[in-house]
Amino acid sequence: MWIATRIGKEFNVLPSVAARDLDEDPERLSMTAVSLLAYSQAKSAYDAVEGDSKRLEAWKDSETMAEVRDNTFGFMKERMEHRTKHLKLKVVEPSCRYCRKG
Repeated sequence: MWIATRIGKEFNVLPSVAARDLDEDPERLSMTAVSLLAYSQAKSAYDAVEGDSKRLEAWKDSETMAEVRDNTFGFMKERMEHRTKHLKLKVVEPSCRYCRKG
């Protein structure tokens, strides 16, 4: 029932409406949407603090924020490895999303 309450809160409907939706939706798309909204909110908060981890204190036990941090770090690591490889080869592709600055 907690998930129906959460879905109801996110989509501004009664929990009973959310529960009925879950019963009629075998793919559980509402649950997926709530997860994506939570990730989006965490990512937005992470980007807004610009590296000041003290400002993320409210998110300290959040699994979603941990996922955002892991994904962001993984992306930056992949980008740096790619750019380093291209610089060694003296190849910079303007159309490559990893080679672009920023």
